[in-house]
Amino acid sequence: MAKRSGNNTPISETLDSTAQHLGTALGHLANRLDAWKQQRTSLVDEIRRVAESAQKMLGDLGHAVPVERVRKGGRKPGYKMSETTKAKLRAAWKRRSAGLTKDASTRAKRTMSPEARARIAAAQKARWAQRKNG
Repeated sequence: MAKRSGNNTPISETLDSTAQHLGTALGHLANRLDAWKQQRTSLVDEIRRVAESAQKMLGDLGHAVPVERVRKGGRKPGYKMSETTKAKLRAAWKRRSAGLTKDASTRAKRTMSPEARARIAAAQKARWAQRKNG
């Protein structure tokens, strides 16, 4: 037999009633969210209508208002890539990935020539002198 709480009701009944209350609360919350979403979409539609009518009025007055459109990235719908382009992309990817598999010890270390080091040092000393002198 299930343990009883202080008010002499079985725990299973208490759990059931708690679950029902929780479900009811979640249902109310879901209904509120749906109502807010509907209000939001109706507000957006109304603002768009007002903006379109304002643009139309300005256009009637002879003041053209440029419409800024949101540009989406990527290719246009229906774009078909040619097989030669696909082959070029595959080859480039293979070249890149082949370079990635090498570890750093096999690559040649990039060194700077002494002349380049001297030019950089002279330029930096000139910057320091200019900063020091004002």
